[in-house]
Amino acid sequence: MSNPILTIGIPTYKRPEQIQQTVRILLPQLTDEIALVVYDNCSPVPVSSLFTDEEKKHFTIKQNKANIGGDANIAGVLYNCDTKWCWTLGDDDYIREDAVEVVLAHIKKYPDFAFFKFNSPYAQETHGFMDVAKLCKRRKIFSVYSRLTFMSTSIYNMEKMHDYLFYYYRYLSTKNGQNIFLLKYLEANDDAVCLFTETSIVDLKPSSVIPAWSYEDLIVSCPLLFYAFKEKRKQMNGTLFVGITFGYFHGIFFSNLSFFKGLKWFFYVVRNYGVVNTIRYHGILLTMYILSLFVPKKLVEKVKAYRRNKKG
Repeated sequence: MSNPILTIGIPTYKRPEQIQQTVRILLPQLTDEIALVVYDNCSPVPVSSLFTDEEKKHFTIKQNKANIGGDANIAGVLYNCDTKWCWTLGDDDYIREDAVEVVLAHIKKYPDFAFFKFNSPYAQETHGFMDVAKLCKRRKIFSVYSRLTFMSTSIYNMEKMHDYLFYYYRYLSTKNGQNIFLLKYLEANDDAVCLFTETSIVDLKPSSVIPAWSYEDLIVSCPLLFYAFKEKRKQMNGTLFVGITFGYFHGIFFSNLSFFKGLKWFFYVVRNYGVVNTIRYHGILLTMYILSLFVPKKLVEKVKAYRRNKKG
């Protein structure tokens, strides 16, 4: 029996149907090279009660003594990883039936890489911090940075990155701790290589599960996120921060926030990012939003559906 080289860590809370489905999709894909660990954040119905004894022989369940919050539970997946590689996986995402095989093939082909981002809008091999910062501003429907925040398509080389988890915990409240942790590692290791690939391991279908977080939770911490890279502020305004603020503005303009609440958060981001930067890098998005105020919502939805079908 070989030692595991990849840990698939699934943080979960109060989603019995979703965790059952995800684990049962993964079980047939497991090999001796994989350790599957579920982190139960003190759910009212314990995860251990949802599986048969036979199923539980093939994976580990760790139950927290108290609900420590979703972000801390995700950080714990990385902190407690005992293998070289760690895949942080959401409990409600649609895992492809060949996902484990695809991930294993990549980490074996590129054993010295620091990080893999699957389902990326763009494919690129990056070297060091600035390559990733520049890539993060690029976007199709979503920016690369927004997709980077989607944890289920991220694979970390914890053998290289474990000592930088300090930054994840320091910036936990930003809801971007996993990205700051990665970027701080790259900032200190300019020879580190990452692979952003369009290869899919998760089907990005709309979820019927209402997220436990809101855009307001995400946006309120933007000053702290900017502060994390204050030494490179001028470089970041036109690279990394473009991708970050695109996510903020897209959420403000096109989510279910009320008009006045959206306006409040819009000016909050602008105050921290800067008026000139906002106009320079997000002029098209601002124009689209202003036009959307005068266009019937049904027509907007038809245009969005057309764009999705065209890209699909």
